[in-house]
Amino acid sequence: MFFKDLTTDLVGNASITNNQTNAGKAPEVSAKALAASSVANGFLLFVTLLIFSLVRNKFPRVYTPRLLLNGLDSSIGKLPNNLLGWLVPALRVKDEEILRYLGLDALMFLRLLRLCFKFGIIILPYGLIVVLPVNYHGGISDTDPTYEGLDRLTMGNVKAMSRVLWVHFIGVWMYTFVILYFLYREYVAYQRFRQQSLCNGEKYHHRYLVMLQEIPTELQSQEKMKDYVFDRSPDQTLIVYVLEDNVEWKKLIDKYVTAQRNLAAAKAEYRKTDVRPKHRPELFGLKGSKVDSISYFQEEIKNLKTELEAERNKSHQALNHCFVAYKSLREAAVGGNGLAWDHYTDQMQARICPEEDDIVWANLKKDRRLRFVISLVMNTVVQFFLIFFWTVPVGVASAMVSFEKLEKTLPFLKKLEKLGPAVTGFISGFLSTVVIVAFFALLPMILTFLSYIKGIPTYSQIQKDVLEKLFVFKVLNQFVLYILGNTMLEKLSDILDHPSEIPSVMAKEMPSAANFFINFIMLRATTIFGMELLRIVPLILIKVRRKYLVKSSIEDKECWEPPEMWYSTQYAEMLLVFIILISYSVLAPLVIPFAVMYFGFGYVTWLNQLLFVYVPKWEGDGEMWPIIFHRMMVSIIVFLLFMMGLFGLKKIALLPILLLPLLVICIIFWHNVNQVFAKPCAALTFTSCTKIRDLSPDLIEKTFQKYKQNENIPEFPSDDIDEGHGELQSVSVQDGGEKQNLLSGEDD
Repeated sequence: MFFKDLTTDLVGNASITNNQTNAGKAPEVSAKALAASSVANGFLLFVTLLIFSLVRNKFPRVYTPRLLLNGLDSSIGKLPNNLLGWLVPALRVKDEEILRYLGLDALMFLRLLRLCFKFGIIILPYGLIVVLPVNYHGGISDTDPTYEGLDRLTMGNVKAMSRVLWVHFIGVWMYTFVILYFLYREYVAYQRFRQQSLCNGEKYHHRYLVMLQEIPTELQSQEKMKDYVFDRSPDQTLIVYVLEDNVEWKKLIDKYVTAQRNLAAAKAEYRKTDVRPKHRPELFGLKGSKVDSISYFQEEIKNLKTELEAERNKSHQALNHCFVAYKSLREAAVGGNGLAWDHYTDQMQARICPEEDDIVWANLKKDRRLRFVISLVMNTVVQFFLIFFWTVPVGVASAMVSFEKLEKTLPFLKKLEKLGPAVTGFISGFLSTVVIVAFFALLPMILTFLSYIKGIPTYSQIQKDVLEKLFVFKVLNQFVLYILGNTMLEKLSDILDHPSEIPSVMAKEMPSAANFFINFIMLRATTIFGMELLRIVPLILIKVRRKYLVKSSIEDKECWEPPEMWYSTQYAEMLLVFIILISYSVLAPLVIPFAVMYFGFGYVTWLNQLLFVYVPKWEGDGEMWPIIFHRMMVSIIVFLLFMMGLFGLKKIALLPILLLPLLVICIIFWHNVNQVFAKPCAALTFTSCTKIRDLSPDLIEKTFQKYKQNENIPEFPSDDIDEGHGELQSVSVQDGGEKQNLLSGEDD
């Protein structure tokens, strides 16, 4: 009873959105509002793309920072300069080029957008030419006046026991086989590209290294671990290093970096004013006698170097992680697992070493048992409260931006009622969608923090963990809960007592939510992607910071440094749109063209951003694809269950029964594909190893040194370079003998 009461209260808040959007509105209003929304979003997208095409070459620090950082051209040819030249890469770039220049993570991300786009294109003709007219002439609207507008275009308008339901039945079978075929082809491609990526030791030197985790106490010393490894692979092992606790070293490094930044800023101020700057060294510059800033920071850096050298020579506590460097990729791939399963099968784990920037070094020292307890709490209690309590602020905020509520707060909005229900409907639908988008934008940050607390050792694994949780949140809170919003309170008791009725209940309510999801997808396909390209906030911030706040070349580079690409958030958005697309593909085919627009324009947008803007700090070798595959299979199963519920509501018992074989086929396909591809995609195969020309031992050892944290001191520009006016020098790029100045035309 407590659970029912709690859930009822929470859902009551969440359902406000749906009630406010739909209550008291004539069905035909939604059609007019959709038309108004389409025109408004289309116009906004046109203006956004026009502005982007005009300004993208004028502000390279905003729109092509990746090229500035790497000093390279677009990686696929000459940097296009004409108005629509930014669209050219989407038409001519090949997968092999994307893999070579952007990595497997970016390739699989773009291929998923392409897969969903092709799926939408293939099912679009049947949906619009066959299913949509059948829905429109379904018959219920002839006797029920409430079925007008968009409701008439859904399967809900088809009479019970109508023969035309076989049209929808054929669509279910056809769409399912199409997406299964695409998924199989995608997994085949993933296996091929995955092996190519793992073989690329010349680009990713860290793949010659193995990271051993949870090494037993008796091996947690440099000498014992070295003997253990060399006894098993004496000819192919280069270096063995047991990680040490370097907390004090990191504190000194932080002080050293801060001092170098302050010194660079002081020198820049001196160059600008010809007056040596002074500051108070105590209590954040508020206390103490003024000192010469340049001399003070130079002396501080000198002392810190002495402390770092002393700290480097100290002995430190060994941790339960070890790095091993091998002479060949074959030994790293094959021998690494051999180490892990030799005498310590229940404890020690081995994996190809992640890049040094991928490792969450602070989490490597966390106790295994403590991590287990924290993970258990995070994955159960915290996740439960987030899923259910998150509906409260979302529902309340969405209700507050309904047109009726805004009229009370802002009386002048009453004048807009004269413009007709289409305008007020557009405002309510648009604002409620924006509120939901804004609230869910906070979730990835919260989930990332929780994953960090759990002690996950790498950022790539944190992304996978965030994706798994975020998918659940979005499906439950943005898909299921919205569909059930209007009737959740009435049906809650029955749903909790009989969970098997959920598909039927949702199937009954899904047609009425089609308008919201069309607006939802449209907003992302136009406004969200348009803003992603235009980068208004970075444009303003970079210009303001460079003009008023930047003092040194270090700060100048930091203010425009390319952002990091977190695929988990974007994957979750794509999966949400995919589950909406496939769930409504037969029920409300009008969703299909908007989803096609989302995936098509999304591909063009993200290809541009990945080529010119975002710079990955590490490469995860496409390890998120298996997670994506499983979530897409879940979406297909959900689609089939919904359709079985819909056919059941239409009182044709034969159709749900005939969908059972399709459900079984999907489950068998899911299992077999996982069995066939899981192991070959997990690690470098022996066949791939034999084709590799290995790196020189000196280069491998140089890479290995990056993992010895207490031997690396960050490098900064020397005094003579740093005093060269502190400006970023223009980067010239070469392509076919023709040079381009990437910074030409940009004002400081």
